[in-house]
Amino acid sequence: MPLLISLKEPPINMIVEGEIKDEDESKWDEIFSNGCLIVKNRTGQNIVIPLWKESNVTFIQEVTEEQLEEQRRRAEEANQGGKGSRIVEPDYVFPGRRSQRGGGGGITL
Repeated sequence: MPLLISLKEPPINMIVEGEIKDEDESKWDEIFSNGCLIVKNRTGQNIVIPLWKESNVTFIQEVTEEQLEEQRRRAEEANQGGKGSRIVEPDYVFPGRRSQRGGGGGITL
């Protein structure tokens, strides 16, 4: 079963092959220095949540192939939805050469 690993820095999600078994709780505790919580979601899939803030992992969750396909479909729709690039032009102002009393002024980018 695929595992979804969510990282804090950089904020990305990775998909790897593996599984989280109920009887492997000691293994996960060893990996995260006895600082993890293993819970089940509503569908019965296991989630490992590291409790130490020093950990770069936000959570590790079991996912099904159907859930992965649904995520891929939504991502493709978002890319095709006319949103285009997420890069936007900032509206910063740099001070102009002339000093203007009363504020304002500047060169708009």
